[in-house]
Amino acid sequence: MKFLGSSKLINEEMSRLIKKYKTGSWAVAWASINFDCYKIFSAHKMKFEKIIIGTHFYQTHPNFIKDVIGEPNIRFDMNPGGVFHPKLYLFENDPKEWECIIGSPNFTQYAFEYNSETAMLISNKDIESDNAYKEIKKVIGDYWKKSKKISKDDLTKYQKMWERKQKPLKKLSGRYDDLDKSHKSPLDIEIITMTWEEYISKISKDKYYQERIKLISSARDLFRKHGHFKDIGDDGRDKLAGLVGTGISDDGLDWWLFGTMTRAWQFNHAIKDNNIHISQALDFIPFTGEITKTDYDLYYEEFKKVFPNGGYNTPTVTRLLAMKRPDYFLCLNKKNWDKFSDEFGIARDIRPDNYWDAIVERIIDCEWWNSDKPTKKEEEIVWAGRAAFLDGHLYEE
Repeated sequence: MKFLGSSKLINEEMSRLIKKYKTGSWAVAWASINFDCYKIFSAHKMKFEKIIIGTHFYQTHPNFIKDVIGEPNIRFDMNPGGVFHPKLYLFENDPKEWECIIGSPNFTQYAFEYNSETAMLISNKDIESDNAYKEIKKVIGDYWKKSKKISKDDLTKYQKMWERKQKPLKKLSGRYDDLDKSHKSPLDIEIITMTWEEYISKISKDKYYQERIKLISSARDLFRKHGHFKDIGDDGRDKLAGLVGTGISDDGLDWWLFGTMTRAWQFNHAIKDNNIHISQALDFIPFTGEITKTDYDLYYEEFKKVFPNGGYNTPTVTRLLAMKRPDYFLCLNKKNWDKFSDEFGIARDIRPDNYWDAIVERIIDCEWWNSDKPTKKEEEIVWAGRAAFLDGHLYEE
């Protein structure tokens, strides 16, 4: 008997056993590809007697299924009742010569290369080994009877579902995208775990807090009154686009708050010309209700038509979004960019094409964002613009 206290030791022993023994039987919850032990397994997979792999929670990689589909000695547990969760790896030459790994690791890249895993290696040399061998064989045999082969049609359906489940699975693990630089759990990131009370306390310290409330209300009124951006008058479009500053606006508000765009010359001209693609892009963003990544992608594709030769960037793409739907969107600009990256623990490489995953997905996972609408009138206005109000907290003069 041998205790295996790390992924490295488990990988070494598994690799040795796969090469050494004539046959074997496995029962394991999940499997994936692209790690050293998998490559060794792939070269020896035909010699195994029975292998049963689980598919619960769509953790088994579809490429693993694709690689073994049609193999008569490999089946999958598709039983919806309960969770198929064993990690049992038996290797044998005969009933008197065998070894078995039992423990925490699934047959996945993370388990064999990154995770903290432990297991026990037992063999025919251990006390009560005959009984242990019989019980292991019986359990695997029972699993085999309940398992099934997967057809190509099954794989196609599974892959579609697997792809849909990847984003929420990544979010649960704190891996929204490739920008993570802190490697922290979301539970360790203060801005994500703040309650609404903590959030409102923090953003209300901004010296422009009251003016931001008035501005967000005015912006929403413009969209509510006119419906389409193209139908808003010249002065109103300039305000929403961040092209009018303090002392210029007839309402006395500083519309440079939430991002000034006065130096974005091509954007400036497009607003002045009432470029139809801007209004059509904003029409993809509903004025109320849920917003999806598909809505954002449609907006972005239409918005790019304003600039056939380039000239747009993350601030210009997100300014009008923050004015129409400040509950979902933050205008990311040079005054809040660095602090957002620091507080959320992500790299600064935020572009219009990854803005939804990098910014929106993180914001809408925050505790304060998911709070119930408050009853106080002022807080209700802030709650309706709670993503955009991050600017007051993150803004660096």
